[in-house]
Amino acid sequence: MSTLPKGWFITDLGTAANYGVTEKVEPTDIASDEWVLELEDIEKNTSKLVQRVQFRDRNSKSTKNRFAAGDVLYGKLRPNLNKVIIADEPGVCTTEILPLRCPGGIESKYVFYSLKRPEFLEYVTATNHGIDMPRLGTEAGKAARLPLPPHNEQRRIVAKLDSLSARSTHARYDLDRIPQLIALYKQAILTKAFSGELTADWRSERRQDAQVFMKKVGIGEASTQPSDNLPNGWHWVNAGDLCAIKSGIALGKKRQAGTKLIELPYLRVANVQRGWLNLVEIKSTLVAEKEAEALYLMPGDVLMNEGGDRDKLGRGWVWEGQIANCIHQNHVFRLRPKSKDIPSRYISYYANEFGQRYFLDEGKQTTNLASISMSKVAALPIPLCTPDEMRLIIKRIEFAFAWIDKIATEHTRAAHLLPKLDQAILAKAFRGELVPQDPNDEPASVLLERIQAERADAKPSTRRKPMPSN
Repeated sequence: MSTLPKGWFITDLGTAANYGVTEKVEPTDIASDEWVLELEDIEKNTSKLVQRVQFRDRNSKSTKNRFAAGDVLYGKLRPNLNKVIIADEPGVCTTEILPLRCPGGIESKYVFYSLKRPEFLEYVTATNHGIDMPRLGTEAGKAARLPLPPHNEQRRIVAKLDSLSARSTHARYDLDRIPQLIALYKQAILTKAFSGELTADWRSERRQDAQVFMKKVGIGEASTQPSDNLPNGWHWVNAGDLCAIKSGIALGKKRQAGTKLIELPYLRVANVQRGWLNLVEIKSTLVAEKEAEALYLMPGDVLMNEGGDRDKLGRGWVWEGQIANCIHQNHVFRLRPKSKDIPSRYISYYANEFGQRYFLDEGKQTTNLASISMSKVAALPIPLCTPDEMRLIIKRIEFAFAWIDKIATEHTRAAHLLPKLDQAILAKAFRGELVPQDPNDEPASVLLERIQAERADAKPSTRRKPMPSN
């Protein structure tokens, strides 16, 4: 209390607001067009109203709390989700939402912000009860500490917080758009790369045709796709022309008695992501020694998913030998380039971005899973240029990606810091440090005395009337 500015007073929610004093209403007494608010209608932490539903559209038969416009509506169930809004019109709500009605001299928006500040959230964490469905009890809620400034200062604090909150919301909107913009940028880079635009300057100084390289590695005549135009010297070939393709080990495979088995780590669909490998959890399986020899992964192997959800078909990346003696499950294909002059990342970048439509079209869907056959993977068309140009394409893709990945890292950092900034601003506001004080403002203690006197006057008398004398 001594650290607060002059004119402030430490009180509690139960004193500053009518805490949970509301009319209970049964479903039979709710009009069909009344607004009915449920907890899921409020977005956690942001105080956004996700949807506004009328009673006729709710399949609800439980008792409700009635609230008025201007009431602070606080979700007491799982309070750490921080679900709180101010009602802009009257309605009814689930009894898990508590209406708080503020008397004259107490700004509803000030109480609203007080329920979002770090000190209150810490209090809730310490006092809520219940394991699976924790909630803030009524008495604990009433006893929550509330630093209260004079009425005029409440207004100044609310105005400042509204302004800063609007700026924070705008910043959050811009931050939310960045991942989509990053994805579009990377898509544009890959489009330029595999249409030849990214290396057009280099190619204009050289006349090179992939046919020479194709004959060298035994690919043969190039196939043509008239609907797609490629730069001079580029040719369409199939993935099976460039790579030897192999499926992996089938788990639970039955073997003859006495077969010598060894335990090996293996990659499954969950490990093979689009453009990266998730190696946090690696499982192992028993494999016959002879089988293992053909299944060992080698650095430079291109991995592609054979099964799973439809959008996972063909998804993959390049193995770099991160785990010794690692093999792959039969739901993951291994594509091993036939020549060291075929960059593995060239194949994987193309398949991840432009193979998606091909795999969606060519994959098979069963009741639970989708799959792509080895023959379909082998038939994936890939635009081929010379080894020198392929290496340059990879270099320029990854140079561009490194730049955009720095932005992605900064985005992650900013997105992590923004909620902390919001909480720091709220903490500052309720210490009396956000706006200046006015010594002419009526002290909060005087305001509270008046509120308590008004409440006492409003209470009906509980004294018995004297009995009439005979």
